[in-house]
Amino acid sequence: MAETAKKLGILVIADEVYEHLTFRNNPFVPMGVFGHIVPVLTLGSISKRWIVPGWRVGWLVTNDTQGILQESGLVESITSFLNISSDQATFIQIFLRYSKIRGSGLSPLRR
Repeated sequence: MAETAKKLGILVIADEVYEHLTFRNNPFVPMGVFGHIVPVLTLGSISKRWIVPGWRVGWLVTNDTQGILQESGLVESITSFLNISSDQATFIQIFLRYSKIRGSGLSPLRR
């Protein structure tokens, strides 16, 4: 796939939110290891990996040893569109989850 993308002059966008699910004993190989061949953008998510629906936390990783994404301005464009937020709903969800597990309605982190 990486070689084909290189021939076509395009980058690879790898949606790897389910990277922990593999078939039998086949190891997972992240597309990022092919960043020396072609630029790779890898997407990940906490809500899918650790089964916490409603948490809107994810990440984007660039694997580009040749610096093509930086030179083209793509990294700067992506960074300008990121929405970094720690709104109250996230902290309330953490509180409720820990209080159910610990059996306490007070501070889940003080135990």
